[in-house]
Amino acid sequence: MLARVAGLSCGKEVRNLMLHSGKRPDVAILGALRSITAGVRTVVGADPRYCAAAVFPGHGAVWGAMRKNEAWLEHTITQGGAFYALYHEAGGRMGDFAYDFLGMVIDSAGGSASDRMAFKVYALQRLHAADFRGVAAVIKLAGDSHGAWCPPRAWPAAPGDRPPLAHHQL
Repeated sequence: MLARVAGLSCGKEVRNLMLHSGKRPDVAILGALRSITAGVRTVVGADPRYCAAAVFPGHGAVWGAMRKNEAWLEHTITQGGAFYALYHEAGGRMGDFAYDFLGMVIDSAGGSASDRMAFKVYALQRLHAADFRGVAAVIKLAGDSHGAWCPPRAWPAAPGDRPPLAHHQL
């Protein structure tokens, strides 16, 4: 885990951290004064729950963070902790909370400005690799079930609108 590399005390799926709810955070950073919990998820724009994510960049991360915050924020705040909804969109776009969380982890690592920048590059590479593993798992699970995907956009959608060029056409 990146937090452990930064020297923080942390765990995954920690039991009995959230009192009276039975919830287990995906990531828990355990500090002397408070705990920081995080929920991690990859948003795939083809999921029918948030098809707008395929059309509006950033929509999926915002939508996912709102749902996680609804489920976790009250529990975490009442215990004196902090919660970060770490959402990534398929293709690598990270939500604002994920960047804030990453900044906190990088600052905890300390070192010179160049050390922190090198750690940030390393951390972003790891996060994007994990994001793409999540996307690959969704694609593998979906198989041939076309009903789980959003309908493709009809072209032309507007006068003069053209379909995107394939990589070999660029």
